[in-house]
Amino acid sequence: MFSHILVPLDGSDNSKSALKVAIKISRYFGSTITLIAVIDQTRVTLAAGNIPMDLQNDLRGHAVTVINEGKKID
Repeated sequence: MFSHILVPLDGSDNSKSALKVAIKISRYFGSTITLIAVIDQTRVTLAAGNIPMDLQNDLRGHAVTVINEGKKID
């Protein structure tokens, strides 16, 4: 029934709980899980006019950290 499950993560407890549910569903149906973390630059751009490169790297680094933490959840 579920062959592929997309799980958005933001590092919150709710997103981690959703991932745990997705893992249970994927084990039952033999589904593939894809994790995604979105970098929202819109608010930063509007407030600052542009995004300094170091801030982009910080946002990207946080997204990578969130994904890596998600990969460790069992």
